[in-house]
Amino acid sequence: MRRSSLKLRHRFGDLLSSLDKRDKEARKIFQKGRSLKMIMKQIKPLSLHEALRIATEVKLEEKGYKIVNYEVAPVDIKAVGKPDIIAEKNGEWFIIEVEPIEQLARYTMMDRKLILVTNIKSCKNVEMWGIQELEEKTQA
Repeated sequence: MRRSSLKLRHRFGDLLSSLDKRDKEARKIFQKGRSLKMIMKQIKPLSLHEALRIATEVKLEEKGYKIVNYEVAPVDIKAVGKPDIIAEKNGEWFIIEVEPIEQLARYTMMDRKLILVTNIKSCKNVEMWGIQELEEKTQA
């Protein structure tokens, strides 16, 4: 193998290692303080997307979900894209996406539960509708 390829592979490995350390530190911060702002303030650089993903993984694990690596996910999940998080609980698979709406349309085409995570303060008054919900007759 060429020397330049070995250097590149070494640098890539170093980058992955530093990202893994960053994620672990962000998880600890969130577990302790339960604050996205705190993660964003203490871990630089860290995008809002990454902070949301990390906080979501922590929350899912606390609720008994197992975070699953993409490579071991069911084929039908892999066939529609690469979700931010894939989780399993009691034999049921979950797709968790922290991305633009265009991706959500693809994921909802299959018979899997989709959990949408966003940076809004509270979901108490939030309801999500798809085409089916819009077209259903309203109960009087």
